[in-house]
Amino acid sequence: MGNNIFHFKAFSVFQERSSLKVCTDSCLFGAWSAHVMKVIHPSATTLLDIGAGTGLLSLMIAQKMFLETDAVEIDPESSLEASLNFGNSPWSKRLRLHCNPIQEFVPPEGRKYDLIICNPPFFSNSLTSPEQKKNLSKHENNLSIDALLSIIFSLLKDDGFAFLLLPSSRDTFESIASEAGLHLHKCMKVQQTPNHRPFRSMYCLGKQKPATVLQENIIIKNETNGYSDEFKILLKPYYLAL
Repeated sequence: MGNNIFHFKAFSVFQERSSLKVCTDSCLFGAWSAHVMKVIHPSATTLLDIGAGTGLLSLMIAQKMFLETDAVEIDPESSLEASLNFGNSPWSKRLRLHCNPIQEFVPPEGRKYDLIICNPPFFSNSLTSPEQKKNLSKHENNLSIDALLSIIFSLLKDDGFAFLLLPSSRDTFESIASEAGLHLHKCMKVQQTPNHRPFRSMYCLGKQKPATVLQENIIIKNETNGYSDEFKILLKPYYLAL
């Protein structure tokens, strides 16, 4: 596996020019989101991927669910590679790439979405990179969490669900989401090993307030530095080595 291409069981991701490469936490987020989507909204027909990057999340979900997908990406080079990855996949006819800032995106036919997924820019108080396109992908300078949640609320159907990946240090996120009209349904905290604190949180949100909120943890590597059983179950449909 070269750095410029990542092969999965059912598709490949070219990423030579993309601002963000395939990484373990994004793969876990895609696999977890696809699993939860099938369980809580099996009748869904539309998906919006905000900040699509290489198109990884759209592709992982397309493998599991038959959805008409609009993927929005601001970086032109990432958009070109995402379009290539979509076109080379078995699901090319239901994956569309839009090279726009999400603030300027106009959904086809004014549609709203059953499902929305986003791995957003989430560094707000960190040193920025000299590479401008990495700043667009990683930092909130161009899209704050508040603005993102407002956009998600406006584009999500009343019975739809939104999925976000954020650092676990964002301990005020639930209240910020609630102020935007989005309520927490599920939260999966991600730990690198049993001896590490959670470093990512995967959220499922909806406009409807749930009776109960499911809070769970998942560990990527076990005590012997192998993938945990829970991780292997989620990633087995995708990873060649599993």
